[in-house]
This record gives sequence, structure tokens and C-alpha cells, in this order.
Amino acid sequence: MGLYTAGTYDTSCSAPGVDVSGPVCLESFTDNPFYGGAWSNNGVTNLIDVDPATGDGWDTANPTSTWEYMPNATFATFNTYVGMTTRYEKDYTDDIDANFGMRYRGSLDSGLNFGLNYFYAYDPNPVVNIHWENSAGETLVVNEHTTIPAMGSTTVVQLSNAAGTEFYGGVATFTDANYTDGVGPTDVDPSGTGNNGGAPILVFEEKLTRVHNLGGSFDYAIDSTPIPLVLRGEFLYQTDVHQPIIDRAALSRGNLTAALTTQESDFFKYVIGLDATVMTNLMVSGQFIQFRNLDFVNGANRYTADPATMHLTNGLQKGWENKEFYSLFFSKPFGESQLGRWNNITIYEEGGGWWNRFDVEYSFSDQLVGKAELNTYWGDEETTFGQFENASNIQFGVKYIF
Repeated sequence: MGLYTAGTYDTSCSAPGVDVSGPVCLESFTDNPFYGGAWSNNGVTNLIDVDPATGDGWDTANPTSTWEYMPNATFATFNTYVGMTTRYEKDYTDDIDANFGMRYRGSLDSGLNFGLNYFYAYDPNPVVNIHWENSAGETLVVNEHTTIPAMGSTTVVQLSNAAGTEFYGGVATFTDANYTDGVGPTDVDPSGTGNNGGAPILVFEEKLTRVHNLGGSFDYAIDSTPIPLVLRGEFLYQTDVHQPIIDRAALSRGNLTAALTTQESDFFKYVIGLDATVMTNLMVSGQFIQFRNLDFVNGANRYTADPATMHLTNGLQKGWENKEFYSLFFSKPFGESQLGRWNNITIYEEGGGWWNRFDVEYSFSDQLVGKAELNTYWGDEETTFGQFENASNIQFGVKYIF
């Protein structure tokens, strides 16, 4: 017989059942509905990854599965979500506004070429936020209560409609007396004043947001060196870029909508590159790239997550306040009359991610061009590039010009 609670697996439990002063007693760990029993989905969505025989692997300090992220969530909170369903919807307007941009290019007598750009456009990366609804489509209000003395004043998450007349998971105020009254989200409220409104629905809402982009670029030829060089750079300031924010304290209590949000952030991104031509016609280019999040959140429990890699298995990975990339590019023509050209670029991502792309193009005639490309990803799987190791690919194509 075992006792399963926040971060503990104990064999001293005397009898199965629910006790207002303690957690649930289980005949064995495999009876735990969160693990893989009749109440779960057999681990398809990584609810828990604990050894079914011993309980080994339960680690709330370094969580890798759903329930390890919620060690402070009470059974009263889970009662709020009984029977819940989810829905994913796209909130795209029919009359999407057009993107708008302008550019100015100029040069100085010194040989410096420059450009200024402004672009007001939809961010190509959609934003996803979550909220609760009832079956009537009303948005539900999330409340937190700490009124169960026998449970050590443990916080309980509860849902209600905006008017506060329909409660999900019991009554408006939890007490010791009604904590185990069996009231669920599909039952009549204990006061007898109406139905709780049915099981709640967790809605994932995807939408596009507009971003201001102010940028500039320059290039300058340096002829005074043995090898002619070109110094160049690009700069971009962005506003209103949505970034995921994780609140681990709210998540530990089971308050999903407070734990998983997005926040508008400003970014400054820039590239500094140096180009050289050696060995007659071999072009070599090196680049330094940095993305700076000017509104980065870096608290102990609340932080900006990495939108490209965060996952249950990596602790909902924190993002980078300043993320750096380094690239090296080679390009050279070949063949009779130099009808072909090969290119190779290697990019290193801070954190241990790598991407290499090699492509070759050959003009068989003025109308027919053949092309082949090899993309290889490797490195730390918790990086943008490293996670695509199994997506390395080779491509072939033919282009006909008429």
C-alpha cells in the first residue's frame, strides 16, 4: 500500500481513501490514476514518468512530466478540472490589414553605403494564449482560495463565470466540511441554486500580432589591405514582439492561465560581417549575430521561456536575454565558363547547436538550371538547431526558365 502526494511516495498509508487532513492512499503505485491507470491516457501526454514499482523518478525540483510541475496543487483544485476538455482555435480576422514598409538608401563620398528601413507588419510567428470557457462560450474567472485549515491553508484554484453564479469544482468558499462533498463541475451547486455549468474547457487561442520594425544597414569596402575586404552590418529594433512567460509558482498550484502567458517585448538584433575574396574567386564571409531581449524576465519563479525549445522534459527552458550566433560562409563558381556555383554556410548557435547547409547549382542552358542542397543539424538537443538533428535532409530540384 502506498501514499502518493507532492514529492512523496510512502508505504505507511493504512487504508485507501480520501482524508481531509492528507492525500490519497493507493493500494499500489500503479493504482495512481496520474501514472497510467484508467483515469489517464497511458502517458501519451507525459502526465508522469515515475517508476511504477518503486516511485523512483518523482522529482519536483527538476520536473520532466506534467504532475511534477504541480506539487502544490490540491485535490480540490483537480476537482475543479474534472471532465475538462480542450479546444484549439485560430482567431484570424477576415480583413487582415496589409503590411506596410518604406526604405531609404544612400551613400557617402567616403564609399560608405547605407540604408534605413521601417516595416509595420504581422509577426510571422503566431501567438498562443490560453483561457477557460464554459459550454455556453462564457470566459471563466480564475480564483484562488486558501481557506482549508485542515489542509494547512493550502491554496485551491477555482473557476466561476463572470457573474460568480456558476462555480466549477464545488462552492464559492472551500471549507473543511465541503472539501470532500463530492461536488464536481457537472453537479448542482450545494446551495441548490443551479448547475455548475458543465465541465470547463481550456481554450488555446492562436492569433497574429503586428510588430514595428525599424532597421538599418551599411557596407564599406576596405581597399588598403592586401586582400580587399568589405565590412557590413545590419541592425533591427522591434517592438511588441510576444514572448512566452512562465510562472512556476502559479503552475505549482495548478493555476494554468496564470502560469502560461505571453508578454510584449522589445528586441534589438544586429549582424556584423566581414567579406573577403581569395584564391581569385573564392568568397569567404564571417558573421557575428546577436538577438537582445530588452524586456527579458529573469525571476526565480517567473521568467521568459525559450519559445523554440521549451518543453516539459527540459524544465520549460528559460530563454536567452542575449542570444548569439556565429557563421562562416564560402562560395565559389566552377565548371566551364563558371556555369556552376557551390555554397556552404555553417552556423553555430550559443548553447551548442549547429547547422550546415551545402548547395550546388549548375546552369545546363539559359533555360534549365539544376540544384542540390544538403542540410545537416546537430548538437545539444535543447537548442534551436540541435533539436532538428533527425530532420537533416537532402533536396534536389530543377528550374526551367521560360
